[in-house]
Amino acid sequence: MIRLGCHTSTLQRFQPRARPHSKIELVQRVCPFSTAGTQAKGDLIYEGPFSSVVLRLKCVSIISATFGSIGLPLLITYTEKTALAAGAVGGTAMIAAVGSTLLLNYCTNPYVHRIEQNKETNTLNVTSANMLGIRFETLVKIPDDLVPAAKAGGGFMRPFCNFIGAGVPFYVHGELLNDKKLARKILGRALTDAEMRGRAGEK
Repeated sequence: MIRLGCHTSTLQRFQPRARPHSKIELVQRVCPFSTAGTQAKGDLIYEGPFSSVVLRLKCVSIISATFGSIGLPLLITYTEKTALAAGAVGGTAMIAAVGSTLLLNYCTNPYVHRIEQNKETNTLNVTSANMLGIRFETLVKIPDDLVPAAKAGGGFMRPFCNFIGAGVPFYVHGELLNDKKLARKILGRALTDAEMRGRAGEK
């Protein structure tokens, strides 16, 4: 009889690792620098109505910029007979593709996708997205880190921005905020009649 021997350490080496028991553990393993799960989120008080549209626009703009800055110049290089013409047309296409993407992201980066309020710590977890459409959170303390854009001063001008949280520009639909007092702190003013009608229409 032939005996097959093996050490316990060898068996343990080939044992599969235990799966994470929660979504928070999974997020922390995949993205160790994520803030998810590191602090109490609180209650959901706001969701951006155009969140999915903004993310799709970012995705399409990145794809078009990649094709316009790499694929299109190569295609023009093979089709144009002179290097000067190929460089001129390719450079113009690259500037147009990359410039439009940068402009789009400059305007849409402040858009807030969701806000969660922690009443115990008096903080807000504001979720926005970067240029690549990756969502990230900004912890905003009330009222220390909360500044309405109208009261920012210093010649602050930023399109699609109505408040600044922890030094980051953001934009929210004020009429969709559930807490009127918090909406006043964020916007620096009371809701207008048009915003109140929009709030009533949402309900």
